[in-house]
Amino acid sequence: MDAEHATDEANNVFPTGLYRTEWSDTLKPDLDSRAEAAERQRALAAIRAARAKCRTRFTPSATKAPEPAGAPGDPPT
Repeated sequence: MDAEHATDEANNVFPTGLYRTEWSDTLKPDLDSRAEAAERQRALAAIRAARAKCRTRFTPSATKAPEPAGAPGDPPT
């Protein structure tokens, strides 16, 4: 049974100790909604991490020397 469900991502959402096919019919709607909420939280955390990484990558650093005034390509004065 482990090999049968090894690639099924729905079973890896949160650890219940049971495969989805073993869930009771009365609990499936509740467990499904909790699994969706857990997956949404993981996705939002990944989005926040990606945004933070982009901010650090594309935000100009404060230690960088300011560019001289003038038109681009003009020699510094």
